[in-house]
Amino acid sequence: MDAVSRLRYVIENSAQTSAPDVTAKEWFLWYRQNYNQDYKLLSYTDKLQFNDFMAQFGNKYAANVDTLQSCKAAMFTDSEINFNAPKTAEAILTNPSTQKYLIIGAIGLGLLLLLRK
Repeated sequence: MDAVSRLRYVIENSAQTSAPDVTAKEWFLWYRQNYNQDYKLLSYTDKLQFNDFMAQFGNKYAANVDTLQSCKAAMFTDSEINFNAPKTAEAILTNPSTQKYLIIGAIGLGLLLLLRK
């Protein structure tokens, strides 16, 4: 079973359990502890949707503190979510390794324009 299928399996089966505290511990935490490297295989969107589901599930049973805490513990962290996230222009421009190439390129372009005149 691949990472996406596992994630869907956990979410689908969690809906069939009548005890939310058991669901949160037995399904969500079990999944995150036993498949702790899935964040490398799942898409950015899959991880965001899982976290949204965790937040909704936790809020639905917020009166049960154990359920809420288990849902929060099962969520993907920001670094896990961004592990294979699409690169934005801002992320590329602010990356120190690309900044030096941008500066060199700008200097080269400036020299080229000066020499053409």
